[in-house]
Parts: sequence; C-alpha cells; structure tokens
Amino acid sequence: FPFTGTMSKPAASKRKVIKKRKASGKTTQPSIATELNETEQQLHDETVEALQLYNKATDVLQEALEELTDQVEQGQLPTLSGMSFLETKIHLLTQYCTSLSYFCGQKLDGEKIEGAPVIEQLVELRVYLQKIRPLEQKLQHNIAVATS
Repeated sequence: FPFTGTMSKPAASKRKVIKKRKASGKTTQPSIATELNETEQQLHDETVEALQLYNKATDVLQEALEELTDQVEQGQLPTLSGMSFLETKIHLLTQYCTSLSYFCGQKLDGEKIEGAPVIEQLVELRVYLQKIRPLEQKLQHNIAVATS
C-alpha cells in the first residue's frame, strides 16, 4: 500500500541531499561529522522556532494580564474589601504561567526536570485552579456582567 502522508522535514531534506550528491556524481556516504553538523543545525533551527513560539505566547499572555489589571485599577472590575475572585484567579493563572515558563526554559536548556520543585508547584497551582472552577461556573453570569 503506497504511502500517502507527508514526509517529515528531516527525511525530505536528507533525500534532497542524496539527490544532489547523485546529480553531482558524488555517491559516497556523508561523513559522521557532516551528519552531526546537519543534525546540530536542524536542532538549532527547531530550538529557535520553539523559543519564538514561546515568546509569542508570553506576549499574548502579558497583553491579556495588562488589560485585566488596567480594568481593575480603573474600577471597571469592582473589588470589595480584600481580594476579589477575579483577582485571585488572575494571580493563580499568572503564577501558573510563570512556573510553566520556567519549566519550559529548563527543558529547552536540557536540564534535568525529574523531581524539580517547579513540577510540584505546577501541580499545586493546577489543583487550586480546578478547585475554583465550580465557583467560577456559579459566578459566570456575574463575571460576564462585570467584564462587559
């Protein structure tokens, strides 16, 4: 049965290199150093792409948090004495995203993440977010009115 899917980038680029070698009359196998350099370059490119996506996601989150903070500061999202539900949720989400960003940075740097304290913190924050979800559903109408 013929393969109908798309070829992965490494396989496609490797085939292109082989075709170029055959066309130029070079049929010898590439050296290990050449393959290592090509793999290293591909890893570098993928890491740069991952960091760009990470930066875009961070920018979007930062804009959303700034908008909500401005609304609270201008009194558009009224707060009673103490911390409101929305402020608490924003605080939890900010902490979660910060910890997740740190975790991703460690992973991209190739550091060992097994047993890292940030994992426990992520789990704890996620539990808090799950625990406030029923309350959020009960307050959904009030939140919609307050934010519109």
